[in-house]
Amino acid sequence: MFKSLLKRRLPPAAENERPITNASVHPDYGSMVSRIVAGDADAEAELVTLFKGRIVHIILRITNNPSLVEDFSQDTFLIIIRKIRDGDVKKPESLGSFVASVARNHAIEQIRGIKRAVIEDLELAEQLPDPSPSALEQLQTSEKYDEIREVIGQLRPRDKVLTGRFYINEEPKDVICADLGLTSAQFDRVLHRARKRFGALYLKRKAREEGRI
Repeated sequence: MFKSLLKRRLPPAAENERPITNASVHPDYGSMVSRIVAGDADAEAELVTLFKGRIVHIILRITNNPSLVEDFSQDTFLIIIRKIRDGDVKKPESLGSFVASVARNHAIEQIRGIKRAVIEDLELAEQLPDPSPSALEQLQTSEKYDEIREVIGQLRPRDKVLTGRFYINEEPKDVICADLGLTSAQFDRVLHRARKRFGALYLKRKAREEGRI
């Protein structure tokens, strides 16, 4: 029921959208928080109306992806209302800052989750212990595997060589370290940075394919 309320009240995402403020309006945050704690649905609706613009702006700024705004906004309001009911808002007069913090943290965590999923795809070959020829063949002929190869090709020269040899060619770590003059710790650091760059490039590629950039 509450999600349907959010869908009616949340505005369509737009890149130039900004929160609407009015210096002459001073909402009674204390009363609103108390009413939400008491289960007042009208107070929840007022919360959505009051903060929807600010939340959309925060999420859009962090994700740079209008297609994610509606779902992230709905989840954010659900989290905010649950936290209010649980008594997490200790200073009702700071409700605006609390709302902004929840929106920001939720958007960042969701983006991190998306990047982690991309990295898990990248590590699929490594996670398969002694894969049978049929499993390896299935991986190498998949569309996602081709995408991974193309994105790896956009990395910096050393990152491209290291990730390509380790993930695509499945060469042993010690062999790569010996060839590139790296210690085990240096290898891990380079690979970690390469994964982060890969995640950013992969997300950018997907956004471009969907016509968002």
